[in-house]
Amino acid sequence: MVMTGAVLALGHTGWLLLGVLFAGLGAAGPPVAAWAARTRHVPQDAQPPAPGRSPLPRTG
Repeated sequence: MVMTGAVLALGHTGWLLLGVLFAGLGAAGPPVAAWAARTRHVPQDAQPPAPGRSPLPRTG
């Protein structure tokens, strides 16, 4: 609602701000993913799934 209001109220400036917001979020993605991978706890006895197998259990 805030983004829509900003775009409608500010016109071209609102669109530029929206673009800057999405560019910033896109640039923040890889560092956040790297941080998550570094800080994730993986049990010592965990083994990767066999090739071609999904790591998720089947349901239903």
